[in-house]
Amino acid sequence: MGNEVINECGVILCPNCGSRRITEILQAALTKMYDANSGRIINPYTGKGYMSNRDKAMAYDASVSDSIGCWAYKCRKCGWESRLYTE
Repeated sequence: MGNEVINECGVILCPNCGSRRITEILQAALTKMYDANSGRIINPYTGKGYMSNRDKAMAYDASVSDSIGCWAYKCRKCGWESRLYTE
């Protein structure tokens, strides 16, 4: 059983069964701002003590595009998992 993904012309394949049903699992650093006294989250865009779900989603999307800490691949067909890749 191989531990490296197969990349053929930009298509990622499972080295175990050859399936294209590959999931990429990403872990990124998310920066949060908290009030030191109350512990409430602070919106980095407005500086206020309330952060809407929309703002939380924007912060998450920004963290994913800035830097990815580590990632791995998993085959949804046979259950194969790659090694952990880091940046």
